Amino acid sequence: LLHVSGNADFNADVSMSTLQCLGAMDVDGDVDFAGAVTIGSADGGNAISRIIRTTSGSLSFGSVTSTAEQNVAVTGAQVGDVVFVSPNGDPGTGYSWCGRVVSGSVVAVRIANSTGSPATPSSVTWAITVIGWV
Repeated sequence: LLHVSGNADFNADVSMSTLQCLGAMDVDGDVDFAGAVTIGSADGGNAISRIIRTTSGSLSFGSVTSTAEQNVAVTGAQVGDVVFVSPNGDPGTGYSWCGRVVSGSVVAVRIANSTGSPATPSSVTWAITVIGWV
């Protein structure tokens, strides 16, 4: 157990089983946690069990009148996890997007067309981030 009651600065990699920090902590190296990490106070923080970041292959949605989805394999994603998606290029004007876990290890990237006319977004790769809670 490393207990820090004031500020702590680390300039190298940190590896430990338990860390409790009651002040500010700056780390200039890697920090690896084998368990969950709680961000915020004990009364209102959330324990994050995993953060998964990946990039999809190029997704082609075809002509979109309203919305369209493409599924992407994301190992470790679980239904109920929070998903952020962002195109790694410009899909075009008049689109918005979101992501969701549709089943174990499968994330759907949904694109919505707000132009009022059918349109085909450009094929781009997508950055996908999944955050899992305990």
